[in-house]
Amino acid sequence: MHLSELQKQIREIYLRRDRERGAERTLLWLVEEVGELMRAHRHGSREEIEEEVAES
Repeated sequence: MHLSELQKQIREIYLRRDRERGAERTLLWLVEEVGELMRAHRHGSREEIEEEVAES
């Protein structure tokens, strides 16, 4: 897959939802998700890390 194809997929999946949510709330959501991933990385199993990476 080329980067442009991935960008198109992300746009199709998330653009409308993120615009409705707004920039500030979207950033807060992203920070929360990264925090959950880091928590799994520090204290979790490989399975927990994979689950966090797969969430969206």
